[in-house]
Amino acid sequence: MMPDRLLALSEQFVAAWQVYIAFYTVFLTVNLAALGVTLEKVAGRKSRVMIAVAFVAQNLLGMATAMAMARYSESLGALARLGDDPLLAPLRPLG
Repeated sequence: MMPDRLLALSEQFVAAWQVYIAFYTVFLTVNLAALGVTLEKVAGRKSRVMIAVAFVAQNLLGMATAMAMARYSESLGALARLGDDPLLAPLRPLG
């Protein structure tokens, strides 16, 4: 893989993980705060069931984004390993 392309992919990888970590930090904070407020303020079984369904849906979203980031990381790692392939060495620039 060309060094410029590898550098660009590396920067994109870091940026994607920074955005994901920021998303997950906010997501987890809001989720836990909302859960605390719900347990303290909401009365009634029907209301709690609806809120529980919403929390399950939110956590499924969190799980889906984590799996997407794992898949993205794996695919980018595979591309980076192609750059280490000895059969491709003659195609890489020196230096």
